[in-house]
Amino acid sequence: MQFDLSEFREFPPQQNGHAQPMLSINEKGTLAMNRAFLHKLGEAREFRAYTHETGYQILLFPEGEPNIRFARAGGTAKNAQLAADLKGLGYRFPIRYDFRWDQESRVWAGTCQEMAEPPKDLAANRAKRRRRST
Repeated sequence: MQFDLSEFREFPPQQNGHAQPMLSINEKGTLAMNRAFLHKLGEAREFRAYTHETGYQILLFPEGEPNIRFARAGGTAKNAQLAADLKGLGYRFPIRYDFRWDQESRVWAGTCQEMAEPPKDLAANRAKRRRRST
């Protein structure tokens, strides 16, 4: 068989998901960092953490009074209330956040990869769901 490679396109470079710093959250509230995130963080395991009111983004500040501590060995932490809050917002588990370092703000910023960006009027949508369920 003969092939004219000028008629073909090479595959794009493979994206290595293991190189992207990620954090996953399960329904029980276990937060788990992947190896890439642990490697990028070095020894840092304590953060001042915030979630956007929609749950779509998480901010981890390495400076300030910590309100979350990840295990040194496995990079896990537990926060059942966070999982309950995300579930209440309509997220399905597990939830994955991809992180990047923002040098200007000096924060690890994570964006949810499991859902499209939430609607602008999240409160109105929650009110509609409550009315339907009654």
